[in-house]
Amino acid sequence: MVSEEAKPEIYNHPSYPGAKIDIWLPVLNNYDPQIAHAREFEFNEETWIYWLYGTRPPYFNPITLDHPGIESKFTGWFLWKYRVRGIAYYSLNNWSKNPWTDPLNDGHNGDLFMFYPPSQSNSTIAYGSNNHRFVPSIRFELMRDSLEDYEYLYVLNGGKQPEINANTLSVGSSLLSSIPETTNLADIQAGKIITGVASYTRDSNFMYNLRRLIGLKNGGEISEIPDIEPPIVHPRSAGVPGNYYINFQNPQETFSTQPYGNPAMKDTVVDGVTYRMLDYDGKHYYAIGPEGYNEDKGYGWFGNIIKQPGQTRDPWGSETDERKRTYIYDDYGRVNTFEFALPNGEYDVFLCVGTPRKNYSHNNVKIEGVIFVDNERNNYFIERSKSISVSDNSYD
Repeated sequence: MVSEEAKPEIYNHPSYPGAKIDIWLPVLNNYDPQIAHAREFEFNEETWIYWLYGTRPPYFNPITLDHPGIESKFTGWFLWKYRVRGIAYYSLNNWSKNPWTDPLNDGHNGDLFMFYPPSQSNSTIAYGSNNHRFVPSIRFELMRDSLEDYEYLYVLNGGKQPEINANTLSVGSSLLSSIPETTNLADIQAGKIITGVASYTRDSNFMYNLRRLIGLKNGGEISEIPDIEPPIVHPRSAGVPGNYYINFQNPQETFSTQPYGNPAMKDTVVDGVTYRMLDYDGKHYYAIGPEGYNEDKGYGWFGNIIKQPGQTRDPWGSETDERKRTYIYDDYGRVNTFEFALPNGEYDVFLCVGTPRKNYSHNNVKIEGVIFVDNERNNYFIERSKSISVSDNSYD
C-alpha cells in the first residue's frame, strides 16, 4: 500500500521499472476516480480512501464531530459508486486526551478516535468491566449503517461487486474502446445519493426512503424500485437551467466615495428573500461577500474565508470593469468552497480571477470537479470558460 493517489512520478519512477502497487490510498480530497479506475483496469491496482482533519467541504468526512452525521452514512454509497475497494483510518482509539471532555485535535473534534474509553474519566477500569467493550461513537454506528447500505447494493446487483466499466471513465479516456459499457440497478440508486466526488444528496429522509425501497426489492416485495428523486431544497433549483451572474465583492459597499464610477447597487426581493444585486452592463449580479452558506438565499461559503475574509474594491490601474475591480480573497492558501443552488443541467461557465494590482498571486479554481485554474500565477487577470454538468442542484 502507498499512502498517495496514483500518479506517474510513483508508478513510472525510473528507479523501479515494472514495480507493482497493490493498493493506492489517497486522502479523499486528492482522489481522482478516472486515474484510479484506469490503474485498476489495466494493472489490477486497487484504490482505497481515507480522510484527514483537512478533508473539509465540499468533501464529506465521516470521522469528525464537526461534520453532519449524514456524512458518515455516505461512505458505503461512495464506495459503491466509485468502485473504491476499502477504507483506512489511522486512529480509532487515541485517548492521550480524554475524548469525553477534550475531543479537539488539529482544529477538528473527534479526529483521533471513533471509540470512547469505557470510563468517562478516561481512567483504568477493572478487568472484565463493561464486557471489555469500548464505547462506539455515533459516527462509528452511522458508518456501520453505510456499510450495510453497501450490502443492500451488493444484493441488488445479484450478489456481485461493482466492476470498472465505461460508465466509470471519462469520455476522453483512451481505455473506453476496450472496456464494456455496462450498467446495473445498484449504480442508478447509488448515483442518487452520491452525485459526484464532492457533491451529495444530504436529505436523510430521502436516503432512508431509498434504502427502504431497495430492501423491498431485495426481499421480493416489489418488482421494481420507483424512480424517486431528492426534493428541491431551494426554489432557485427548480425548473430548467438559466443564466446566473455572480460578482464576489463586499455587498455592503456603496461605492459612493470611490474615485472610479458609481455602479448601481440595490436590494431585490425574490420569494420573500432579500438579495443584494449589482447592476452592470445590463445584467443583474448577485453581490456576494465571504458569508457562510445561507439556506434561505441558497448560496454561501464553507471554509476559513468566512472567519478571515479579505474583500476590497481596488482603484489601482486603469481597469474600469467593476466586476474585476471588486473581489474577495483568502491569501492563506487554504481550500474554500462556494455553493450556489441552481437547476440540474449543462452550463457554460465564464470565470475571472485576479486583481488590478498585477501582483502575480497563485490561483486554484475547480468547479463541479472540473479544473479551471491549476496553481497558476496571474498576470493581471486569468479568464477561462468551460462547460460543466450539475447533478446535485448546486454549483460548487
